[in-house]
Amino acid sequence: MPEPVYLPVLKGRQGEFNALADIQPLTRRAVVPLVEIVPGPLDDASTVRATVEKTVRKLKVWAGSRLLLDASWLPDEIELLDGVGVLGYAIAAAARAGIDSTPVVRLNDAEPAHRNARLHVESGNGIAVRLDVEDMDEDPEDLAEALRTLLRRLGRTPAEVDLLLDLGAVDGDVAVRAGVRMVRDVLHALPEPELWRGLVVLSGAFRPTCRPCSPGRWVSCRAGTRCSTTTCGGVRCRACRPSGTTP
Repeated sequence: MPEPVYLPVLKGRQGEFNALADIQPLTRRAVVPLVEIVPGPLDDASTVRATVEKTVRKLKVWAGSRLLLDASWLPDEIELLDGVGVLGYAIAAAARAGIDSTPVVRLNDAEPAHRNARLHVESGNGIAVRLDVEDMDEDPEDLAEALRTLLRRLGRTPAEVDLLLDLGAVDGDVAVRAGVRMVRDVLHALPEPELWRGLVVLSGAFRPTCRPCSPGRWVSCRAGTRCSTTTCGGVRCRACRPSGTTP
């Protein structure tokens, strides 16, 4: 099995890229960010292309190190070049910027996304498959068969693929225990889980409430108890936002 790494899931905010830039070279070896390309205001080809290129420009702070690139929030039916969809365009743009990126695909992606992922496997960065809660809630044996089918379609073996088990938002002990059982069932259903290049469990936490208490201020509360107050000029303050997704 590979050495453990920290895999933060980033939404493309400037502050997140600034944090990546500040990571020291020795620490970078143990960090593999998963960057989600957030959609722009429109779904036309020119807007999508501009959105991808803007994200890649910001990712230059991570040049020379590997990351995972997830374009699944963008429309996968659009071709940005002849025969090249959004994911393929994003991976190629990252490569031109000196960024070693691994394409992220999902079970229910349209064929263009899987085809574009196959186009870039010769880079040696492999492919990542991201499962969400709905995927993992299926019968474990059916899920294992769906993964085998996907690997055949991608022309890859488990040794070339990172498997991401995304539990989404996990709030409270009950949700944590349910998530643990779900991950355990998936791993037990895989014939040889140790053969996968990487196994990653993703989860995140959200504060349950964020209510205004006075003009320009917000209070974030848990179980009715005040835990922080931050001046933020009428928008949700940092303490009230999702804490992010970590392995």
